[in-house]
Amino acid sequence: MRGLIFGDLERWASAATIFAETSISTVRWIGVIVAGFVLAFGIWQVREQRDRVRRPKARFGAQPEKEFEFLKRQAFRRMQTGGLAAIVGFLMLVGLHVPAQDAPGWWASAWLGVLFFSGWAALLALVDATSTWLHYSSESAQTDAEKILLEYQMKKMREQAERAADDAKPNPTSQNEKTTEKKPE
Repeated sequence: MRGLIFGDLERWASAATIFAETSISTVRWIGVIVAGFVLAFGIWQVREQRDRVRRPKARFGAQPEKEFEFLKRQAFRRMQTGGLAAIVGFLMLVGLHVPAQDAPGWWASAWLGVLFFSGWAALLALVDATSTWLHYSSESAQTDAEKILLEYQMKKMREQAERAADDAKPNPTSQNEKTTEKKPE
């Protein structure tokens, strides 16, 4: 057990030297790549969802009115989330390029903005996920109820068809009973 603990400490210590040798410019470039990805994703998401909001019939096709309205509201929420992601990506780029020593107010404002808009985007994504779950759970419940009703109707129709088939068949036992009843005269 003791060897495991100290072995882990040695590995952490070796990782710390690797991170210490990594230059600030390398870390900044990694940050720029991540920020650029977030910004590009946000812009792409806004454009994609804006098209769904502007031309919903072309994007969603023929849908029932209730489903159509839900999909339109969902696209609008996702467009807002994409806009917030674009803002976060831009603020990350600002925070990476403004030196903290030269302009601490701008640097702090940029990173506080990243935190604020990231939280806002997370809440909006949570609202979207909850709304989607509620919508499709009610749709699923309605579909299940319709399925049960159709199964009940099918069962009744089968019973009626079996009764009609039984009534259409000649029953030889019932004819024998009629002839046996006439003999005692």
